[in-house]
Amino acid sequence: MPGLTQRYALPRFLRRGVDESLTLDVYDSAGVQQTATVGTLSVFAGSRTVLDEVAVATLGPPAAYALAAAVTATEGLSDRWLEVWSLTIGGSVEVFQRPAYLVRRLLTPVIDDRDLSELHSDLAELRDPSQQSYAGQRHSAWIRLNKWLIQQGNRPALIFDSWGLRDVHIYLSLEIIFRDFATSVGDGRYSKLSDHYRQIARDEFDRLQLAYDFDEDGTNDSDAEKRSATPVTYLSSGWAGRWGGY
Repeated sequence: MPGLTQRYALPRFLRRGVDESLTLDVYDSAGVQQTATVGTLSVFAGSRTVLDEVAVATLGPPAAYALAAAVTATEGLSDRWLEVWSLTIGGSVEVFQRPAYLVRRLLTPVIDDRDLSELHSDLAELRDPSQQSYAGQRHSAWIRLNKWLIQQGNRPALIFDSWGLRDVHIYLSLEIIFRDFATSVGDGRYSKLSDHYRQIARDEFDRLQLAYDFDEDGTNDSDAEKRSATPVTYLSSGWAGRWGGY
């Protein structure tokens, strides 16, 4: 069926030994969410098959599969898991794939609207009356921050210090909020504020030193377990390691 879109923003983060609901949102070219008539799901850990074409009981929308805790309980943590969904939609078999990370714990945000209002006390008055909070903007900023981390070779679930990401998350949230204001109101001040917060978010991100679980034992047990959010580039002829010796 032409024009189908699988909508997601990040790899899926699966908690090891925890019941998880795997979902797949599929839309047609008009933005209408689709329901399958039949479907299967396969899950791979690297080249090894964890689930082999098991039936998808909930066909949508969205399609969903209940992944039992026992399936992942003895698996090693990894960023190389893959879901492969085969769904019959509109009479055709459509195949979708989504990468997944198997993790011990999730990296979670540590801010709410009060943290944004500390920098701009009038945000509550400026908010669209149809919105109860800036939760949507904060969520979008959190997705972008996780994407930045992954693009720089970091696995978010191995980062201990969520609080260390607080300022970047605030600045990215404000960038998105003021970009929306600039679009809807057409006020150049909001556009400048948006640009300003994007730049300081990027600068703050580049300075981050993360407490990182290199040995994947789930404990922050060594001062050596520090990692820059962005990789170190060495210009000399000698090789010192991408992460400054780690």
